[in-house]
Amino acid sequence: MAKISVRCVRLNSGGYNSRGRYFGIGGPLYSIEGEEYYGHVRACDRVVAAAFAREHVRQKLRHAICSCAYANNIAFFADDAKGYFAKAKALARDLQALRRIVSNEARRLQKKTSASAKGC
Repeated sequence: MAKISVRCVRLNSGGYNSRGRYFGIGGPLYSIEGEEYYGHVRACDRVVAAAFAREHVRQKLRHAICSCAYANNIAFFADDAKGYFAKAKALARDLQALRRIVSNEARRLQKKTSASAKGC
């Protein structure tokens, strides 16, 4: 993991730093700067603040890895979906063909029964 810099941020009694940014009143505030992390954290000491930053970076990496795996799974399922879509289209074509056959057969039977009824 890359080096990080942890320094204590001095706040006045109103919770503002020397630049006028408001952080509120509470425990000690630390500024953390590094390649992968920049921010402020309240902690009891510098060691805990640094550990927080390192854990935050680890969680971001885990999230990025999981997001990548999720995207790969989505791509895999999308390929599966394409296959299922093609199968569904083929089934729909078969169903249309069957409907035409049944319709033609029904018309043929109707003609046959109407012709035989006329012959009575």
